[in-house]
Amino acid sequence: IRDPELINRILTKDFLYFTDHGVDIDPSSSPLAKSLFLSSGQKWRTMRQKLSPGFTSGKLKDTYSQINECGDEMVSSIVETIEKKTDQIELKTLSGRFSTDVIATCAFGLKLDSIKNGDSEFRRYVKMLFTNTPKQMFVMLLSMTCPKVAKFLKLKMFPEEAINFFYKVFVDVIKYREEHNVVRNDITQTLIQAREELVLKKTSTTEDTFTDDDIIGNA
Repeated sequence: IRDPELINRILTKDFLYFTDHGVDIDPSSSPLAKSLFLSSGQKWRTMRQKLSPGFTSGKLKDTYSQINECGDEMVSSIVETIEKKTDQIELKTLSGRFSTDVIATCAFGLKLDSIKNGDSEFRRYVKMLFTNTPKQMFVMLLSMTCPKVAKFLKLKMFPEEAINFFYKVFVDVIKYREEHNVVRNDITQTLIQAREELVLKKTSTTEDTFTDDDIIGNA
């Protein structure tokens, strides 16, 4: 599609009509396969409606102070490194640690301090999840071109070890918040609300059923 007007309609005005994204991954292969980016049809539409409130301009503004705090820690780390008269600063590694801290605090409400502790489990599994391996690229290509073959072979795009780690982290966060009545203005809280409506109360008016895996897959 090259027409800017048509692109604008697809991405804004008529966005709700374009529920499929060209990647057909077996939802049973991994909770991550149930994320909004890999869902389709009415299930995608319902989940998007539940998650959209978590990305309003007001809520995104609330994350500024958290991102700013992570930025201050990164600047302090750079200054400390310079004062030690270190010849080099690995910016790619530093920015990766900064991104990990931002994701952890804005999405999960966790303070990791990855800037100083780059060997944390969270950081290690984030790198594992987002590293494009030949296997991941092959599974993605096969899912786009021959989805039935990919489903038949039960190929998994994401490392199971990393998926299990983040699954446990998110379950622990939900459990802690429910037990201690903790409410934060973040993505996790939006997902907890979606879980209450779609999984516990089953308020969805469609025939699709939602489970905890559907919620955790969008974490």
